[in-house]
Parts: sequence; structure tokens; C-alpha cells
Amino acid sequence: MNRIITCCLLAVTLVACSKEEPQITLNGRFTEEVPVKGRSQLTFTSQYLVKSEPGSNYTDTFNYQIMPGKIVLRHWNYATSSAFEFEYIDDNSFRIINLYPSIPESPKVMMLYKK
Repeated sequence: MNRIITCCLLAVTLVACSKEEPQITLNGRFTEEVPVKGRSQLTFTSQYLVKSEPGSNYTDTFNYQIMPGKIVLRHWNYATSSAFEFEYIDDNSFRIINLYPSIPESPKVMMLYKK
């Protein structure tokens, strides 16, 4: 009987201590700080990410999904998607790698965004 109780307690403990990644949610407008301060803005809503540049009327709208170590962007009007290296820092800042198109031989460009 003690073995059954011990096994049940062990099972409950293991389930309670599982290491699930916390769900990251970003809301609001984030402005590029590095490498070009103020060049672009990313506005997150519950469903979309809108990329804009101050002084321009042009915007790009994407569905987004944040996963461990990356963010996947799918243009709302096209079926293709792109994955970018992503590092969540806190509710007010994050890093994304190579958001702007570049040639594969170019070094990675880390972009820092802050609210």
C-alpha cells in the first residue's frame, strides 16, 4: 500500500515539475534601437504583427507565432512564412536576427527592439 501511495506522489510531483516553456506574448509598439535607432517599428496585437517605418505610409502585416528561440512570420496575404532567430528579453524588449532581407554570405544582423 505504501508503494502505491509513493508511486502516486512521485507521478504527481513529476507532472507538476514539468519544464514547459512559458507562453510569450508581446503587445504594443516596439521601436528598433540597434543597429539603426528608429528605423522601423513593430506593432504587436493578439493576432498580427505590423511592420512600419516612420515617415512612410507603407506597412507589412503578418500573422506571427513565437516559439522557443524563433519567431515565425506569415504574410497575411501570402501562404509563405519565414522563421527568424528571436530572443525575448522582457515585456519591453527583444532581439531578432536578420529581419531585413540580406544575402546569405552577409554576417548576421542582430536587431534590438524596445517599447
